[in-house]
Amino acid sequence: IGAQKAGTTSARRNLSAHPQIEMNHRSPDLKRYETHFFNRNWERGLEWYEGLFPETDAVLGAKSPDYLHSRKAHRRMHGTVPDAKLIVLLRHPVDRAYSAWNHLAHADRRLDPDTGKPIPFEDAFEQDLWRLRTQGVYIKHLRSLTRLFPREQIHIAISERVRASLDASYREMFRFLGVDPVAPPPARAVGV
Repeated sequence: IGAQKAGTTSARRNLSAHPQIEMNHRSPDLKRYETHFFNRNWERGLEWYEGLFPETDAVLGAKSPDYLHSRKAHRRMHGTVPDAKLIVLLRHPVDRAYSAWNHLAHADRRLDPDTGKPIPFEDAFEQDLWRLRTQGVYIKHLRSLTRLFPREQIHIAISERVRASLDASYREMFRFLGVDPVAPPPARAVGV
């Protein structure tokens, strides 16, 4: 469920490579595999969301890193799937903010309207543009989450540690999800 720019795309890819895990399919109208159901697409209804998953006995999963910092998503998740197991990837807050700024300012071309150039990181961080700073206040988001979900349903992984020890990190995630922890090792870590 997050955080943004903390390796959630790699985690989705690596978790979906496990034979006992099925991740959601992409809806034709979504740009990526992120459903954003519990925050942006709630009005589409549960039937739409369920239609993104295969009928299987496998463990089902979805990735939407915006959920971590959305109390509304926390409440909706708890009301819909109260027994869900949640994997939270965290990254050093400043590194995460810089990566997000780099993506937004360059790939998404969110430019200063006066200059037509990317807003300098320091200014964007100071002004909390795009919630660069507040998204990294993990304790606030985790407190909101743990008010609804018991701690044993939440697995927190630090992305720097995951990258440093892929096999051990994914074995922990697999055990947490209740699937075979000795499955083939993850494919790779993608730079975040």
